Amino acid sequence: MKHWKLLLPGFMLLLGLPAAQAAITCTSVASSAALIYYVNNTLDSVQVTLTVSCNRGNNRDPLSLAYTVAADNGNNALGQNNRAALGAARLDYDTYKTSGCNTIWGSNPQANRIRDTITWTAGQTGTRTMQTSAWVCITATQTATTAGSYLDTVNLTLRYGSSQVVGSMPVTIVAPSVCTITTVPGNIALTYTAFAATTAASTPFAVRCTSGMPYTLATDVADGVLAGVRYLLGLSATTANGTGNPQAYTITATIPGGQAGTCAGSGCSGTRAHTLTVSY
Repeated sequence: MKHWKLLLPGFMLLLGLPAAQAAITCTSVASSAALIYYVNNTLDSVQVTLTVSCNRGNNRDPLSLAYTVAADNGNNALGQNNRAALGAARLDYDTYKTSGCNTIWGSNPQANRIRDTITWTAGQTGTRTMQTSAWVCITATQTATTAGSYLDTVNLTLRYGSSQVVGSMPVTIVAPSVCTITTVPGNIALTYTAFAATTAASTPFAVRCTSGMPYTLATDVADGVLAGVRYLLGLSATTANGTGNPQAYTITATIPGGQAGTCAGSGCSGTRAHTLTVSY
């Protein structure tokens, strides 16, 4: 009996020792900034780098950790569509797992997570990082109605085991000021008889410029001479502010009356090309 009384306390002491706990902890998930300089009515994409940092505390921890990273639809989403915002203006984009912008990352964060594994070599402890590529893509042509920087933030969720860490990816789409001639001016044909009254004809054209942006219109010359007959070129407007939609104008050619010209015989003709310039 004395022998058993001496061993029993030591036996109980051994049962009370806590088991060693092995765990890898992840500290951060982040993405490089996505920056796109957008040209109206084009497609575009930019690669970003997703960085995950995890710590292996001791050699009893596993040598690898599988994890997933989900991306939401950003802070300006419309349904499952990502949108960058500048005031009330919006530009659409989405996040993808492939460079061809054909395997979606966002939209359904649970199903479309990026999956990867971070590893340590035998005997190695401490923090390691894993970098994975993703893409921010504009996959449908659109027109930026306002020039400037459209901003959004995509929220990231790193999950490993039963734990999670949150991070973010900033998105900037820069839409520069732009003007385009959406309807090209046509030819102007004038028929004039010597010493006749003033004669005029016009051609329409249209310009679309970024909303709120001032611009000017000009022809290369204000007047010219063909076959000894002087004519004038005039624009329906020379200054305007863009609306983001086509704005209509006209170019008018006018022959002042009372001119003789230099034609010999029954008649003659002449042509001259002119340049329309939109400055912004």
